[in-house]
Amino acid sequence: MLYSNFKKMQQVVTKFGLSIQRHELFGANVAPVEPSGVLLAMLERGKKIGFTSEKERSERLVSPVLTEVVELNNYQITLYSGHDLEVDAENGLKGECDYLMSLGSKALEVIEAPIFSVVEAKKEDMEYGTAQSIAQSVGIQRFNAQRGIFFHTLMAARPTDYNGVSSN
Repeated sequence: MLYSNFKKMQQVVTKFGLSIQRHELFGANVAPVEPSGVLLAMLERGKKIGFTSEKERSERLVSPVLTEVVELNNYQITLYSGHDLEVDAENGLKGECDYLMSLGSKALEVIEAPIFSVVEAKKEDMEYGTAQSIAQSVGIQRFNAQRGIFFHTLMAARPTDYNGVSSN
């Protein structure tokens, strides 16, 4: 089984004994950040070219935004696209991740903890994208824990809230 084989939230919640609660992710204390001219130009180009597939949306919309996040953090975050992350193949915690990010300023062939993932919403099926994201969050939580790094795992559903994913 792969991360992408998790298609229903109940499937992944049951398999890993998770509980999901909705909370506000960003409070009033977070100031908005104006996008750079470069980002706005890239997004406008992407819009003009158009996109019909998930890959095209990824390349023309998601990647420029994540690149801007890296730049805003003075390149102290590394962005990986399309890398495999095998943590526990027997339990389906393996497969290609849309995007992985790690702390550190250099992209390495071996991805080092701490990492987190970004999963794109599926145009046709939001629940499928959510289930895949939760499965990757479990895999990443285990990947980090195997290396002695423990974080509360978050799965953003919308920019203003998150589902706290925790083990029972």
